[in-house]
Amino acid sequence: MLPQPTIGFYCSSVNWSGLEMSLVKRARWWKERGQQAVVFCVDESPVYKKSKEELLRIERVFRNKRTGDRPNARRVYGLCEKHQINVLWIRDSRDIAIAGQVKRFSGNRMVLLYQQATHFGARMKGWMQTRRLNRIDIWVTPLEFLGRQVMGRTNFPSERIHVIPTGVDIQQLLFQTVEKSAGRMRYNLDANATLIGIIGRIDPSKGQLFLVSAFAELRKNHPELHLLIVGERKEEENNSYEEDVKKLIAKLGMKSVIHIRPFSEDVGSFYAAADIVVVATKAETFAMVTLEAMLFGCRIIGTNSGGSAELLGGGDFGELYTPDNIREFCQAFETVMVDEDRSIEKARNARIFARERFTHHQECEEIQYLLEKHLTEIAKKSS
Repeated sequence: MLPQPTIGFYCSSVNWSGLEMSLVKRARWWKERGQQAVVFCVDESPVYKKSKEELLRIERVFRNKRTGDRPNARRVYGLCEKHQINVLWIRDSRDIAIAGQVKRFSGNRMVLLYQQATHFGARMKGWMQTRRLNRIDIWVTPLEFLGRQVMGRTNFPSERIHVIPTGVDIQQLLFQTVEKSAGRMRYNLDANATLIGIIGRIDPSKGQLFLVSAFAELRKNHPELHLLIVGERKEEENNSYEEDVKKLIAKLGMKSVIHIRPFSEDVGSFYAAADIVVVATKAETFAMVTLEAMLFGCRIIGTNSGGSAELLGGGDFGELYTPDNIREFCQAFETVMVDEDRSIEKARNARIFARERFTHHQECEEIQYLLEKHLTEIAKKSS
C-alpha cells in the first residue's frame, strides 16, 4: 500500500486574495477526498476565519519573516509532529524559507511542495537563493511558460518542476450562475447598458487605472458603455492606488458610468452582469479571472502576456492586446463589438476547453501521484 499524504497547508499571509483563497480551497478539496489536511495560518487572519467556516482543522502560526524564522520554524515543526504531517504545502513564495527549515527539522522526512502562484520577477541564482529553493521537492507550476521562466531565472532542478493546470471546482463555481438581469440588479446597474467588467484586487499590477483611461477613449464612440470595477485593496498595504483610480474617474466626469463595488465570493453575478470581461494585468501568473470568465462563457479581452495569453490560446478564445497600450485595447474592443458572432463563438469554444481541462479532480489526482511517489522513496531510504 502506498504511503498516504497527511498535508499541512501553510500560509502566513494576513491578506485575502486569490492566493489565500486557493489554499483554503485546496485544503477543503483534500478533506473531501478523505485525506488528512491541517491549515497552518495566522490567528484571526482571513485564512483562519475561512478555514474555520469550512470546518477544517487549524493550527495557529505567527507571521514569519521572508528570509526564515528559526524559532517559529521549530514551533511549526512541533505542530507537524503533533498531526503526523508528512507533506508541507505552500503557495506564497514568502513562506519558502520557513518551510525549508521545518523540513530540515524533520530530518528531510517531510515532502515540501510549492504550488507557484506568482511570477519570479528577478533572477534568483545566488547561492543563498539556490540553497533555499533546493529544499523544495515538488514545484507545481500551472502553465508551460511559467515552468520555462523558473528554469531560466533560477538554478532549480528542471526534473522537479511539474506543469499541472490549476483546477477549479467547476460544479460549485457554475452553481453561482445567474441571469444577466439578476447580475445587474446585484450591483444596482442599468439593465440596458453595454457593460465592461474587471474583477480582482485593486492594485497597480491589475490595471484598473489603465482601464479607466482606455474606457474614456471608448466612450467617445460608444456612449452606451458602462464600466464595473469589482475588488478591494490588500489590507496590509497603505497605498493610494484606489484613491488614484477614484480621482481619475472624477476628473474624467464619469462617476455615473464607472461603478466600483467591493469584492464578493459571489462571482457568478459579476460574470453574468458583464458583457465583456477585461483582464488588464501586466504579468498575470495563471490568470484565474481569465479561467473563470472562460468557464462562464464570457467574451474576454486580455493582455498578451503571462497566463492570460496562454489560457486564451494566443487569441483563439478571446482578444489580446499589449499591456498599457490603449490603442491596441480599443482595437480589440472594436473587434469584439463589430464581429459579434465570431466573439461569441470564441467564448463558446473557450467554455468547452476550460470545462474539459481545468477540473480540481484532475489537479488533485496528479499531485497525489507525485506525493505518493516521493513518500514511497522516503520510506525506502528510511527502511
